[in-house]
Amino acid sequence: MKLSKRSFPFPVLGNGDDVLDAALQSVLEISSDQDNYYIDVSINCSSKTINGLIAKKHASFSVHLECSNTVFRKSVSFYENKKRIAIPHFQLNDAVEVNVFVCAQKSIPDYRVDGAHEDYGDASFSIQEGDMLAIGGGLIFYAEPQNDSMKNIASIIQIQVSTKEGDRPMEIDLNGDKISVTLSKNDFESYNPLMANKFLAGQISTLIVLPALIETLHQIEGNDAGYSANRWYRCLTARIKALSLESEKDLFLKAQLILELPVRRALTSAMAFGPNLD
Repeated sequence: MKLSKRSFPFPVLGNGDDVLDAALQSVLEISSDQDNYYIDVSINCSSKTINGLIAKKHASFSVHLECSNTVFRKSVSFYENKKRIAIPHFQLNDAVEVNVFVCAQKSIPDYRVDGAHEDYGDASFSIQEGDMLAIGGGLIFYAEPQNDSMKNIASIIQIQVSTKEGDRPMEIDLNGDKISVTLSKNDFESYNPLMANKFLAGQISTLIVLPALIETLHQIEGNDAGYSANRWYRCLTARIKALSLESEKDLFLKAQLILELPVRRALTSAMAFGPNLD
């Protein structure tokens, strides 16, 4: 639900200067566990008129949640000033918009609100159930798939073939939802069958992913704001935070720790599954 200043047929608190000297203020905190995302809402309304309607349960606070990626939409109504809302992981993916309102819970035939703009004069209004009486704050948070992790590197890195002819160095592009690594046509033709070989997949992956991640860390060093909307960036920074690597300045070391010592894992895999070298 994209919100902007609207024209209502009655004064709405928080909609421009419809109602003066009052506000609907909200604090939204997002957290999660293995099963759910949690939206903790704290609300304060300074309008005596609206607080009176809520006390009588003629109106309620309402939190509207919408995730366009999963077509999830939900509105939660309540009367207390604090509320925790739980949403299962599987119902959300990527951007989730959260907005806070006060909505009428029944018809109000002669509605007047203290502090209404002088243009409304002494007029009263007929409010219907569901009408919006106040607009509070909102935010957008990003819900990542539960299995999104640097351990599952395919979730944030994609390997693709170059459209350009000739032998070319590996290239990296950070402008999409995934870190895009481009190989020349010849290199990509060699890469594909090697990745299908269980004896070589780990070594080949490390050969490409480790330098790509080091370059990514260099690119976001001091310029992280430019990538904050990208899903790979949110996954990567969450992994860095989980490993307490925020203050690590050695990017070569940092990349190896993020990938859980990929060279050692590749060598161990080769020794365990590769041909007998004796």
